Amino acid sequence: ARSHRRSGGEPFGKIKKMIAQMLRKLQDEHADEQKKSAWCEGEMSKSKASQDVRLRDVQKVTDRIEEMDAELEQLGNDIKTMSRELSDLNDSTIKAQQIRSEESERAGEALVQYGQAHKLVNEAIAVLQKYYAQEQEKEAAAANDKHDFKPSTMGSQVIGILEVAQEDYAQLKDGQQQAEEASQKNFNNFMNDNSVRKAVFEKDLEYKSRAKTKNTSDRMRSTEDLKNYQKELEAIGSYLEELKASCTIKGDSYDERTAKRQSELESLREALTYLKQ
Repeated sequence: ARSHRRSGGEPFGKIKKMIAQMLRKLQDEHADEQKKSAWCEGEMSKSKASQDVRLRDVQKVTDRIEEMDAELEQLGNDIKTMSRELSDLNDSTIKAQQIRSEESERAGEALVQYGQAHKLVNEAIAVLQKYYAQEQEKEAAAANDKHDFKPSTMGSQVIGILEVAQEDYAQLKDGQQQAEEASQKNFNNFMNDNSVRKAVFEKDLEYKSRAKTKNTSDRMRSTEDLKNYQKELEAIGSYLEELKASCTIKGDSYDERTAKRQSELESLREALTYLKQ
């Protein structure tokens, strides 16, 4: 049989050539499939890694947006509350100024009245003292016997009543003056306290307003980042679907195809070795 194969060399030469070509083709296909498999695995791995990164980014930005929404809501409530309190503080200041002005006006009028009354009583006392002194002198001069002279007590009684009134008006004026000074002192303290509170409110309101503006801007940027991350995720997902469609071959698995091709290659190698003998 060996001599027969050697004697008919031409037919076997064609067969050997054909088997060699089939062998190279299978080897090339096997090499190409290995390269494609390695490329697919690499692309799948990189794409899934990128997908995981972007999923984490989306979750992170989503959480941050939720935090900023809560912060913005709290800042908005704080700003409303502080604005209302500042408005109430301004209203109370205006009302206190009006009340103090009215009190001061009434106190001024009372002081003028008490002063005028005190002055009139003083003048009346002076006039009466002079009058009764002159009357007593006349009565004493007209008396024949000065030992029988008894000064009238009417004048001293009237003057005594006026002196009591004089003292009352003086006390009323002093009391009104003290009350006015105390009211002014309390008003000044109230205004100083309100001034400090107003400065604190305005500073806090300014700070919270700036914080709200900044958070609003940060939220806009985060929302834009989220949109971009979601677009990237969609692109990565589409690419993964394309990879699956391109890298997944219907039928036998890669390992099964590799084993079958290895078997075919081994058979062709054996046939070629046999023919070369």
